[in-house]
Amino acid sequence: MTERKEVPWEGQCADAAYQFAFRCADLVTRNPHNLAAPLNGIINNLMTELWDRNFSQSEVRTAIGPGPEY
Repeated sequence: MTERKEVPWEGQCADAAYQFAFRCADLVTRNPHNLAAPLNGIINNLMTELWDRNFSQSEVRTAIGPGPEY
């Protein structure tokens, strides 16, 4: 019997981020309604989903960061 190694927690987090970004890129590429900024809608929905799962607004905003400074 071969023992299956569990992926470390950090690797699972990186994989979840990769899969989410990959799916977002696919959706944005297909964009059947030619929305001007489809990623904005995806991120807004993500924030709502995180809040619905009891992450606070400050936790979400801290995690996302202030954005680039120009």
